Amino acid sequence: MKKTVSFDWWLTGICFSRSLTQAITMTYAAAIPVLQQEWGMTATKAGTVSSGFQLGYGVSLLVISILADR
Repeated sequence: MKKTVSFDWWLTGICFSRSLTQAITMTYAAAIPVLQQEWGMTATKAGTVSSGFQLGYGVSLLVISILADR
């Protein structure tokens, strides 16, 4: 009997969106020196923006994982 392989588009979409999310995080980290100079940010302000994003992302993962289990 021939077995067919199904392709889950929704799973591919989730993986792709996670990759894009991480790309945004890495782009900000790489651009911090330029942003500090252009926007006149101190190291504290630049770190606060990054920390706020990471905290929000962590909370959203917690909420989404709880909802996904239901």
